[in-house]
Amino acid sequence: MTTSASEFNEPPAFSPAESEPSSAIPERMRGRVAIMVPIMSAFLLSANALVGSTLNTFAGIRGWGVWQIIPIALVIAFIATTILGFRYSNPLLRSVYTASATWLAALNYAFFASIAIWLVDGVSRLAGWNWPLFNIAAVLFGAALVVTLYGLINASTLRVTRVVVPLPNLPEAWAGRTMALLTDVHLGHISSPMPS
Repeated sequence: MTTSASEFNEPPAFSPAESEPSSAIPERMRGRVAIMVPIMSAFLLSANALVGSTLNTFAGIRGWGVWQIIPIALVIAFIATTILGFRYSNPLLRSVYTASATWLAALNYAFFASIAIWLVDGVSRLAGWNWPLFNIAAVLFGAALVVTLYGLINASTLRVTRVVVPLPNLPEAWAGRTMALLTDVHLGHISSPMPS
């Protein structure tokens, strides 16, 4: 089967404007956001609570209600700036988003470290081992911190990998051409250039 050049210039069979009114798309999106925000907030705030409780129990850090205000505020700021970022872009929004997104990266690993700490503590108690609680927390939270720092450095490093791919039966017109594949760039408030 051959394809003529004119076939590539034909308009699509349908367009979003024909299939549904333009006002229906934002309305549907608002509904999804209204459902997702409470679910996401509950999960992230619960993760914060687990990390805070684990630090209190194992590391002996007191004053949970006072110092936990900062990570709670960062979680709320992340959700707010993510939503606001669809309409606005300014240095303050970008700064708050960057700080809150960095905390979420740390929270991700601290959450798993907290689960691991409780599991290690439970197994050590069942086995009759008397491991110091602080040491368990220090090792696993320390590992979470190292992995978080590595991830942040890795995410800020761009890499270019050149690969020669032999393609059998490639048309002569494509011989020697270069293709680019751009992946995992996470463009947004952190990676995009500042507006002028």
